[in-house]
Amino acid sequence: MERRVDLVVVELTGAYAIVAGTGGELLRPDDIVSGQRPVDDAGWAAERLRQPPDATEFLALLLGLPALNAGTRAGLDWLPIESELGVTLPGDYKTFIEAYGAGVIDDHINVCAPNAGHDWADLRYTNSPPR
Repeated sequence: MERRVDLVVVELTGAYAIVAGTGGELLRPDDIVSGQRPVDDAGWAAERLRQPPDATEFLALLLGLPALNAGTRAGLDWLPIESELGVTLPGDYKTFIEAYGAGVIDDHINVCAPNAGHDWADLRYTNSPPR
């Protein structure tokens, strides 16, 4: 079985590598990937990796989410949750949550939201003192 992997290294340090592309899920832990190919700056990698002026748009682009659409936002009332938590939440976080809601990114990062359906994703629950 042929495994097609098309990855571009976005950032490389001594501790980690960040890659973008397709087929990464086909790699096994013991696979060694090597090689190079020229990347057309006008191609998908350049478009996917350009940083939009808005942090929410940039995160959505990196995650491959649909473009933000003001008409689909939930329009949450943030004042009660901010009062309860004692903080003013960042505008880009609120925009992201209103557009996409709570979830998990790459099985590693929990994105919490007010009134989420599960304790692990509920902003109030995860920021409450231990019970």
